[in-house]
Parts: sequence; structure tokens; C-alpha cells
Amino acid sequence: MGIEDEKPSANPGRTPDDEIEGRIVVTVALLAQGVRKSQIKRILASKFSVSARTCENYLARAREQLLEEVREERDEQRSLSLALYRSIISNPNSTMKDKILAQQRIDRLLGLEAPIKWASTTTDGQDVVPAAAPMDLRSLTTEELIALRDVRKKLSSASVSPSIN
Repeated sequence: MGIEDEKPSANPGRTPDDEIEGRIVVTVALLAQGVRKSQIKRILASKFSVSARTCENYLARAREQLLEEVREERDEQRSLSLALYRSIISNPNSTMKDKILAQQRIDRLLGLEAPIKWASTTTDGQDVVPAAAPMDLRSLTTEELIALRDVRKKLSSASVSPSIN
């Protein structure tokens, strides 16, 4: 093949895509080893003679690849868990308790479980009064101090329990 026969590059001077992918693989490996971003940039710059901006691009693409792998692994794990729970439910040897627990796990896995609201309330279901800002007791009258004491006694004697709404 002569020089005349070679196909001219669409981007002369540009690094070939397969070489860039190889550099991304190196970057992924460095990230997976826990190497710091600044060290990765130094390694890439010296190994491939690229700019800091190009190193940033490699890092961004490597992070995207890692995130995609995690998403795929998570979906795969979700599928495996779902299959396990379904097999427990369909197994005639499973106890009713096992089947109920498996169904609860499926509901949670698929996001079907309704959220539970927890609220601090008194025994009669009333909201607990939030703590007030500190006040200057010296400015209160004797009657106000007695009333305040009575309210504090009443609140401290009331038990606080969670309420499911």
C-alpha cells in the first residue's frame, strides 16, 4: 500500500479511538485502586504526554464507565434477589412465615412498601410542643412561674410514643 492509497484521517493529529479507550482503561484501573485524582493526572500526563484538561476528560469518562458498571451490577443483584424471593414463595416446603418475609422483601425491593410516618406525640396523640427559646424567668410574675411549673410537670409526666399515620 503506497502513501497515495492511504485514507486521509478525518482528524489529522488526533489520537485514535482505540488508543483513547486504552487510556480510559488505565484510568479506570487507577480509580479502582483508590489513587488520588492529582496522582492520576500526573501519571496520565507523563505516560501519554497529554494536557491536564485531557486527563480530566479521561477521568470523567472513566467515572462514567464505573458508574455504569455499578448500575448494571445493582440491576443484576436486584434480579437475583427477586428470583430468590419468588422461589421461596413458590416452594411448597417454605413456611408461611418464610413466604410472608419473602413477599415483604419483594415489596421493599420494588418500592411498593408505603412510607411510615413517625411522630413524637403524647399518650393521647397530641403533638409534643417543641422546645421554646430560653426565656428570662426574672421578668415573670409569681402566677406565671407557677403556671409554667405546672405545664412542665404535665409535659414531663406524659410519655412520648411513635404514631403510625
